[in-house]
Amino acid sequence: MFDAYDEKEFYGMLPLIKEVLKEYKVRFRARFFTQGSDWKQSKRVIEMLLQNPNFSVDANWKMSLESYRDSFVLVCGATTMQYTFPLLTLCPSLVLSDSLGSLSENLGVVCAKDISPSAFLKIVQEIEANGLIWREKILHYRKTKCYNFGNASAYLAEFIFNFLRRKYGTK
Repeated sequence: MFDAYDEKEFYGMLPLIKEVLKEYKVRFRARFFTQGSDWKQSKRVIEMLLQNPNFSVDANWKMSLESYRDSFVLVCGATTMQYTFPLLTLCPSLVLSDSLGSLSENLGVVCAKDISPSAFLKIVQEIEANGLIWREKILHYRKTKCYNFGNASAYLAEFIFNFLRRKYGTK
C-alpha cells in the first residue's frame, strides 16, 4: 500500500507505484478528504492508474480493514502511519525520506526519496520474501516496547480512577 501525505509526495511516489504495479497489486491510500481540490491534477493520473486491474484506491476517512489486511508493506513518507501500520499488521513500513528519520529498524526500512524504481522494487521483493521474519521482529518489538497494547484505554481509565481514589480517599 502506498500512502502519500499530499500531492507533492504522490508525484514523488508515482514512478515507484508504476514499477511495483508490474509485479504486485497496489492500493493507494488517498487523502483527498484532507487536501480537497488540491488533488485535481493527481486525480486525473489516479484515474489513469485505475485502468490497471491491479491498482485500487482507499479514499475512506478511516483506512479500510481490507487495506490493512491486504497489504504486506506500507510505502509512505511524512505520516505517523509509518509507526502504527507495522504495530497493527505485523508488516513493515518502507519510508521514503530525505534523511534517515527515526523509524526503528524493527518496524521497517527507510530509503532515499530519489531511489531508482528498480532498486525500490528489489526492496519490496525482499520485504515480501522475508514476511515471516518481519512478522516475528515486529511482534517482538510490540511485546517489548508497546505497553498495554490493545488495552491502553482500559489501563488508562483504571490508572485515573486509582489516582483519584488515592487523592480524594474514596473507594
